[in-house]
Amino acid sequence: MIPFSKVLNSQQGSLIFSHFPGGLCMEKKIFFFFSLLLLILQVIPQPVHAASDSRPLQLTAAERQWLAEHPVIRVAPDPDFPPLEALHGQGEFTGIYINFLRMFEQKLPIRFELVALENWTEVLEQARNRTIDMTGAACTTPDREQYLRFTTPFVEIPAVVIVRDSMKTIPSMQALKGLKVAVVANYAEHEFMAANYPEVELAVMPGIVSGLRAVSFGHVDAMILNLASATYYIEKEGIANLRTSIDSGFHYQLAFPSRSDWPQLNALLQQALDSITPEEKETIIGRWLGLKPSPWRPDRATVVALAIVLAALVFMAVLLWNMTLRRKVAQRTAALEQELGERARAEKNLLESRKKFQTLFESVNDAVFVNHPAADNRPGNFVEVNSNGCKLLGYSRDELLAMAPDDFIVAEEAGRLPALLQQLREKGQSLYELTLHNRNGEKIPVEVSARFFELEGVPTVISTVRDISDRRRTEEEQLKARKLESIGVLAGGIAHDFNNILAAIAGNINVASHILGKDSKVSGMLAAAEKATLRARDLTQQLLTFSRGGAPVREMADIAEVIRDSADFVLHGSNVACRYELPGNLWLARIDKGQISQVIQNIVINAGHAMPQGGIVTITAENVELEAGSRVPLGPGKYIRLDMRDTGIGIPADHLSRIFDPYFTTKDKDSRKGSGLGLAVAHSIITRHGGTITVASEPNRGATFTIYLPALVAEHQAPPPEQEEASRHGHGRILVMDDEENVREVATKMLKHLGYEVECAEDGEQAIRLYQEALAAGRPFDLVVMDLTIPGGMGGKEAVQQILKIDPVARVIVSSGYANDPVLADFRRYGFLGVVSKPYLLSALSRTVEEALSGREREE
Repeated sequence: MIPFSKVLNSQQGSLIFSHFPGGLCMEKKIFFFFSLLLLILQVIPQPVHAASDSRPLQLTAAERQWLAEHPVIRVAPDPDFPPLEALHGQGEFTGIYINFLRMFEQKLPIRFELVALENWTEVLEQARNRTIDMTGAACTTPDREQYLRFTTPFVEIPAVVIVRDSMKTIPSMQALKGLKVAVVANYAEHEFMAANYPEVELAVMPGIVSGLRAVSFGHVDAMILNLASATYYIEKEGIANLRTSIDSGFHYQLAFPSRSDWPQLNALLQQALDSITPEEKETIIGRWLGLKPSPWRPDRATVVALAIVLAALVFMAVLLWNMTLRRKVAQRTAALEQELGERARAEKNLLESRKKFQTLFESVNDAVFVNHPAADNRPGNFVEVNSNGCKLLGYSRDELLAMAPDDFIVAEEAGRLPALLQQLREKGQSLYELTLHNRNGEKIPVEVSARFFELEGVPTVISTVRDISDRRRTEEEQLKARKLESIGVLAGGIAHDFNNILAAIAGNINVASHILGKDSKVSGMLAAAEKATLRARDLTQQLLTFSRGGAPVREMADIAEVIRDSADFVLHGSNVACRYELPGNLWLARIDKGQISQVIQNIVINAGHAMPQGGIVTITAENVELEAGSRVPLGPGKYIRLDMRDTGIGIPADHLSRIFDPYFTTKDKDSRKGSGLGLAVAHSIITRHGGTITVASEPNRGATFTIYLPALVAEHQAPPPEQEEASRHGHGRILVMDDEENVREVATKMLKHLGYEVECAEDGEQAIRLYQEALAAGRPFDLVVMDLTIPGGMGGKEAVQQILKIDPVARVIVSSGYANDPVLADFRRYGFLGVVSKPYLLSALSRTVEEALSGREREE
């Protein structure tokens, strides 16, 4: 077996003859000395090598019989394992292994048929399936011994660790833990690494070249490969940035594998291998690996001849010295000129490359910073920054290059930096958020996308920094909306129960007032009590609007008219004036006029409280069209923008973030100037209309509320005129369905007072049964008043559908104290002819009943 260390230590001498310029005399002298050397070399004894013994082997009769039955052996070498074996583009196999096979053919009556397969994995697969008889040169492994027999090894080659030049030397194989190491699929080093170093992350490659390139390009950290193939391909592919690091501890002991079920073939191959002399092996291997023939020991005549040759060479060197020196000087001069030209071109290319880099660096929309962190995770000063980075922090580039990242992190977050840098070193990249302060001390929330790498061996961090102030504001608005929605569920439930109580109180007071008349002694007290219940109703209405049940009942309207009516109403008789800047071409909108009026009133009332000595409220409106990506947190489209500006005391900065919170107020609790729900309700109403409301203020400089509402611009037509409302007594049979007994009682009193005959039901099932019975008896109900929600039973939404199936011309109106269902906003869609909201007075109930009975439906 030929150890590869011998190949590494061998050299082949070479003699290069060059033609030098000179006169005819000098050429004759040179010719004379060369002739003399040739004559001397003819008498030097030449080394005698052992003759190649290519005679056929002496075989037994059984062996000759077996070979006669198997004259052709199918061999599949590895197509990519030079210099041992490789398949060239012309479809021809070459290499050390192939040369041995050809020598075996001279010693055995056999022919090896070479089969070209895709890769080594396919070679082993076909060997396992017995579709080939022999594989290429291979090492013995437990897995392969299950289907192959092996001769003794004929060459030994170490497997080494290949790394990039820039990578530090690996001290041991254990140091590969945590690194990504390439191996060729199913090569012996693949099995060796998997069995002995399971903690190393292996990147299995389809071939040698792909693995070496993966190391060169930095896709993997190292590769385990036999030294012969590594040296061959690194030189062939021109991969200049790789080097060997350490011996892996695994050595290729390559043998000739053959089918395990043909022991005769293995024995014949072993005989052929044993018959090859060491000199013959060295000749074959040296042809591919640069191994010189075995050294020979010169005799005395040879030493004398070599001494004469040496003396002649020294004499020739003296003659050629001047000529060689002049030639070298000329060559060196030309080389220097070429080097200077190449250096100038390189400097020009470098300058152009820097310009391109600077252009790309400056074209990034975000701020970009580059710094070199220290080993102890101190960030180190900036070494590069783009113009957007200067703009973000408010410093010039020269100023920033004298500063470090921790100079801009707010004090409460400064302690995070070492941990962030350590995480960045471990993972190579990281995404996190920080708060910076600029030159003016303003806090800037930012998102940092950082990458860690080594630039010419120096640890480097490049950070892309994005200002996320707008995103934070949007997130805060969304959080505020979710908080209001959560509290609204509670508020709606309270309002629902309270409305049922108020329905009984207000209804009874209202009926009593009508019965007793205005001349009664208690009429004044009843009127005061009724007024108090109406104020309580307004409070529950605010709670309902604020809650999830405050779905707007919309209609097309001129918002300018709503603004004027609402503001004038609340400012009437006060020391605050209102100035309007409302264009005549203002777009229409589909709004709940009552709710939008409530928003205007709440904001104007707050403005009046902020100007106790009097002042001016300016209300402006304009048509705007938002585009995608607008800073306003709304989708693209057409909107009406309202600005309501006062000249009051303003709002402190620490109160701005809480201004729309329910029950938040800075007013004296005993001032009777509000409950703290006004702005929360306004926020809820605007949100449910698909708009947004914000506030801007400075102390002693007033406050400005800005509202965006979706516009209706398809047709520039005026909104429908208000219908005149009427209230009168009537007659007919009415069925009232409500789960609250006190509500049923007061509704019965009201309707009987108006002249109607009334029956009651506790839930939807009872109402349906009573309606069927009345219809069958020939005394149908003229109208049904249904509560929308019945806890634990059938409500109005389901019951009305059943009644309409029984009687398609049935007339039904809906009543509710909790508008948490879209039914009230679009009642006709569900089969109702009208809506009466709890608590209701006699006039409202009379009007709704009269409209339903007369067939006149309220416009949407």
